[in-house]
Amino acid sequence: MPADISALRRDDPAAASAWQHAVGCVLQEALAAGWQAGWDPRGAYRLTPPPTH
Repeated sequence: MPADISALRRDDPAAASAWQHAVGCVLQEALAAGWQAGWDPRGAYRLTPPPTH
């Protein structure tokens, strides 16, 4: 993950777009599998697995 997505958008828009697309795909797959997405205080997504029964 880039340390500073804003800087990456400014310096390399194509790489930023590719990174955001990849993250979006992973998040969609995780959510479809029952994972929950939250926000970490450090500024990153936090994924929580679905409960096991």
